[in-house]
Amino acid sequence: MVKCKGLPFSATVEKIEALFEPLELAEKGVRLCTNDQGMPTGECFVVLATEEAQKAALERHRTIMGSRFVTVELAAADEFLKAFPAAPTPARM
Repeated sequence: MVKCKGLPFSATVEKIEALFEPLELAEKGVRLCTNDQGMPTGECFVVLATEEAQKAALERHRTIMGSRFVTVELAAADEFLKAFPAAPTPARM
C-alpha cells in the first residue's frame, strides 16, 4: 500500500487510477482522505494487487497531477486505520 500526498483537491478515484496505470490495483484500492467536513485533504491511500506493483508505484513519486507534485510513499496499515477507522484493513480488501 502507498500513500499519496499533494493531490489536487479536484482529484478523483478515476484520476488516481489513471496515475498508476498500467499497474494492477486491488479492487476498490483507492481511498481518498477527507477532513471532518467531508472535504478532500489532498491525500489518498492506494492498495496495489502485488508487491511488484507496489514497488513500481513508488516510481510515480513526484509525478505531476494538474499543477501539483504528488508524493508517493509506502504506507503502513496503522496509517490507513487511523484515516479510515471503520474500514477493513488493506489485507482484507
